[in-house]
Amino acid sequence: MKRFFTLLMLISLTWITTAAAQDTVSVDLSDFVQVKNASAPVISPDGKYLAYTVSWGIVSDTESEYHSQIWVADTEGNWNRQFTRGEKSAGNPAFSPDGKYLSFTANRGESTQLYRIPLNGGEAEAITNIETGVQDYKWSPDGSRIAFTSTDAESEASKEKAKAKEDVTVVGEEVRYARIYVQEIGDEPLEHSAKAVYSEDMHAQDFSWSPDGETLVFSHRETPMLDDGDTGAISTVPADSGTVTALVDMGGADHSPVYTKDGEQIVFLSDGDQPEPIGQTDAYVIPAAGGEAQALAHTFDRNIRSVYVGDESDAVYVTEGRKTLAAMYKLPLDGGEPEMIHSNDAYYSFSDAPTAGITAFTMQMGGQYEEVYVSKGRRFNPVQISNFEDEYVFPEMPKVETITWTSTDGMEIEGLLIYPVGYEKGKQYPLFLNVHGGPGGVYSNTFLGTGAFYNAAFFAHKGYAILKPNPRGSSAYGKEFRYANFQDLGEGDYQDIMTGVDEVIERGIAHPDSLVMAGWSYGGYMAARIATKTDRFKAISMGAGLFNLESMFVTTDVIDYGLGLMGGGYWESEELKQLFADLSPHTRVDEVTTPVQLLHSSNDQRVPASQSYEMYQVLKRMEVPTELVLYPRSGHGPSEPKLSVDVGQRVLEWFEEYLER
Repeated sequence: MKRFFTLLMLISLTWITTAAAQDTVSVDLSDFVQVKNASAPVISPDGKYLAYTVSWGIVSDTESEYHSQIWVADTEGNWNRQFTRGEKSAGNPAFSPDGKYLSFTANRGESTQLYRIPLNGGEAEAITNIETGVQDYKWSPDGSRIAFTSTDAESEASKEKAKAKEDVTVVGEEVRYARIYVQEIGDEPLEHSAKAVYSEDMHAQDFSWSPDGETLVFSHRETPMLDDGDTGAISTVPADSGTVTALVDMGGADHSPVYTKDGEQIVFLSDGDQPEPIGQTDAYVIPAAGGEAQALAHTFDRNIRSVYVGDESDAVYVTEGRKTLAAMYKLPLDGGEPEMIHSNDAYYSFSDAPTAGITAFTMQMGGQYEEVYVSKGRRFNPVQISNFEDEYVFPEMPKVETITWTSTDGMEIEGLLIYPVGYEKGKQYPLFLNVHGGPGGVYSNTFLGTGAFYNAAFFAHKGYAILKPNPRGSSAYGKEFRYANFQDLGEGDYQDIMTGVDEVIERGIAHPDSLVMAGWSYGGYMAARIATKTDRFKAISMGAGLFNLESMFVTTDVIDYGLGLMGGGYWESEELKQLFADLSPHTRVDEVTTPVQLLHSSNDQRVPASQSYEMYQVLKRMEVPTELVLYPRSGHGPSEPKLSVDVGQRVLEWFEEYLER
């Protein structure tokens, strides 16, 4: 703890500024990753308390890791304090139904286990002791049990082969399923008698208790493979273990089932009657005893992220993106129209339904630090609970503006424009075009003062204007918009992006001869596409980008998503073979003249690092300026604070090397 407060002092000293010195402030990317971020607030059953997770990066000469602990506060805003401590992170807080305990997950041994601690203070006690650790968990309604999911342990045969150095892998031969377990709980010391509630080979995902505690409803798919997530079904099973009863199998991915308050119905999310890999998630309701599922009213984006049960039996609550913001809706079970339960002037993040008349959430905007809030009663009235911003003296946050423009085919496009710190009207600045991943990602109006990955505040302090466009294919703008780049990757969205660049130039903000660009994942694909289609940019940084679509979409761990965007595999028809060639950057690489930096994580399964290797080798032989940087111990993006800082710093240095200013 002493070390942590020393870090906070260093951050504050780095960021202490005066108005007169604001334009010369030294902004270090490592400062941004060490700022606390609050998330996932949950309300106690009696509405008196809330718990939430706080995470931050730890950076020192020998350390580079993300850490999290749990805070507890009263909902009147009188006090707010750290509840868990230690060298190991804690997260996923939940209150016991009687309000006596707070539970959480932590890896304090060889795997992540579930713990509880008395709310009035005391030592944490492990609830579970299962070899492969705990994933998701939920208390039973009466608090006497906890259900959780855990993955099958490695077979004894596999362990013996590993000892004998005979551990060859046959893909798909040994499948390790996630299963649901139930653990009995009392006030006495626990015996860790977790019991699997079914024996069938099915990969469990989301689950929920019935209000009487007799039954569990859960979604499942055939294997743990991510691609099998495009289909799925929902079943029920007695909580004391027994026969699995099929409930829903509509054809697409059926998931996230929850019982209504009265237990009479089950609400779930689904693609519908067929897989929709590009994204379509609507809410449905079905009698708990079985029957025909009925669709509920469509939400704005038709891409619901989560569903929660509140105090009513005639409605549930759902969350999803809404353009550059986010929304929670109250969704009537009779098919009535969804009702947004909050204002739409900030970015709200909800992690549960209103409980005991109280809604808990975090709120933030581009220049406003993310804090925890509650709102009581029927009228939405945020009351701030946390005050982490008081621990820091932030540098000046740049001005953020949501702008719209018209693409070449008349489609309206939206994005975020971040102004350089110290912006002077009439002066033109270098423009950093930053394209998001996905393509179903979206740029939201969230606080700019945290994180290091393409940190907009950092680049704004370095004199850049930043454009973060949401081109066709982005989520949060409705299904039609999300599907608008089907079989058109890097074409219509390229026009959306470039007309956005032109818009910023026409506003007199960006200098037309000082354009740079970076993006990760699908943003990296757009970096490669832009490099093959225009020479307007002085420098480009491609992060985990797609270079060869033929190899990419059969080596990624989300093959069905990629092939869904293309309408099938290149081997299926001459038309599809030609489409892959037309949309793949590698077939136009001879057009590249712009210096291209290539950043990738060594262990990336989403976009294999071979994509960057391939482009690097070609550009080298073409004598186009390039460099390839590989990040260790990481999957689809650097997973440690220092590595994230390195990305931002390298991108800046690459831009500065080729910009003429």
